[in-house]
Amino acid sequence: IQSLDDESWAMDNLQVSVTTIADSTAPTGSISINRGADYTVSTNVTLTLSATDAVGVTGYYASETATAPSSGDAGWTAVISVTGYSANVPFTLSGGDGGKTVYVLYKDAAGNVSDAVSDTITLTLMEVPVVSTFQINNGATETTSRTVTLSNTATGSPTHSMASESPKFKNAAWKIY
Repeated sequence: IQSLDDESWAMDNLQVSVTTIADSTAPTGSISINRGADYTVSTNVTLTLSATDAVGVTGYYASETATAPSSGDAGWTAVISVTGYSANVPFTLSGGDGGKTVYVLYKDAAGNVSDAVSDTITLTLMEVPVVSTFQINNGATETTSRTVTLSNTATGSPTHSMASESPKFKNAAWKIY
């Protein structure tokens, strides 16, 4: 660079060298559904996603299908490029009771796609029993006996019940409802 005067500059014999490093390493990652729960009663779950890449994770693809998309296919969710990505994201499972497996792939800016990672949860859409009324000795406010009569009404077709004086149900047993 050569100065022409105080306000003007001219470039003469300027050489610039650029080195490009090819990124051929795909991101690695993990997934957890509802923080590792075994069961859910809702199709709406939360995926805990985590991935790393030396250059930066730029997107993820979540599906109940094991088929891996290419980096340019529709369905990818873009994320701000970071070397360590983590997020909790909503996901809707397909209907019907049974095991549901969610597969996730991660990609980077070079288009490298990770191997699929997955987690499985069992979906149970049956109605969960809910106790709508509960009484001790038909609603009595006090008793002089240690033996009491419990009565309740529940929705959802329960088959068994359990009662205890302990909030942790210590030494309690299921009884046919």
